[in-house]
Amino acid sequence: MPCNNDFMLEYNRVNYTGPRPKTEKEAFDASIGKWTFIVNYLKENFDPEEPHANIPNDGGPHSCGLCMVYMADKNEFYSCDGCPIKQKTKRDWCQNTPYWKFWVHNSPTNTLISHLDAAKRELAFLKKLSKERKAKKAKRRKT
Repeated sequence: MPCNNDFMLEYNRVNYTGPRPKTEKEAFDASIGKWTFIVNYLKENFDPEEPHANIPNDGGPHSCGLCMVYMADKNEFYSCDGCPIKQKTKRDWCQNTPYWKFWVHNSPTNTLISHLDAAKRELAFLKKLSKERKAKKAKRRKT
């Protein structure tokens, strides 16, 4: 499973430096690792004097394990076909997930607290979806 050491902030953008995920499990692990990194970064860098400072760019599909597996290698870069998130939400680009709120919050009027809330929710969403997918696969194997 990727750890926080597989992520770094460079020019205020989250970059993934670990091995490229190949399986759904590895993709979920990398995506969960990304959002764990972001949540920890936001917690550690909160400055009540500057609530709009220290908000990183999440790196989008270039630092998302699920995107690396289901989107980045395709000619149709904007297609999320096959992604477990799209299968759950029926939408591309993680719309209808907490990620969308994190991304939309990238404006000068939003604070680190609103980003931290959205990042925590995205992390919880990914953990829950990963658990649901594992349970579904285990149930299929039993039948």
